[in-house]
Amino acid sequence: MSCVIYCMLYENVPIYIGRTKNFEARVATHKTKSIIKNFPIYRKIREVGIENIVFAPLMYCSYKNRKEMEKLYYKQYKNTCKY
Repeated sequence: MSCVIYCMLYENVPIYIGRTKNFEARVATHKTKSIIKNFPIYRKIREVGIENIVFAPLMYCSYKNRKEMEKLYYKQYKNTCKY
């Protein structure tokens, strides 16, 4: 089983790093939750507009290595990923 490490970009800057088994479904969930949830990332999405957020897969990895890979990307982008 594989996973996707992905990011949300705003103005070509990563603002969120995540992992999922189903990228398309996770993007849809983020879009829905951005309307109804009050988490910081969703407040940011409402502030800038969902049309200005790009959802981009960064890499595919094994389910076994998913947490380690997500942490590596988070460390790489920790200065811009505030959510």
